[in-house]
Amino acid sequence: MRMISCVSPLSGGELRVAGMDVSRESRRIKSILGVVPQDDSLDPDLTVRQNLLVYARYFGIPKAKAVAAASEAIEFMQLADHGTGPAGQAPAVAEDAAS
Repeated sequence: MRMISCVSPLSGGELRVAGMDVSRESRRIKSILGVVPQDDSLDPDLTVRQNLLVYARYFGIPKAKAVAAASEAIEFMQLADHGTGPAGQAPAVAEDAAS
């Protein structure tokens, strides 16, 4: 899984995901995979909104689309009170989202 998701280098041979070579197109492959980390990977120095925008940029999502999607996600998850607060409050955000 780590090689498929372009986290670990290939140990040998060749690997393609959706027809793309993981050695040459890792960024593009990562942008189409729906990988969700098991651990909290938010930057506590950024707001929840800023964290969403960082991830969007990492996956090559255009800024205007990312801003709209971040706002929509924050509203959908009823996290408007957390969207501008520090992500260091992420445990509270996760608990709010679950309730």
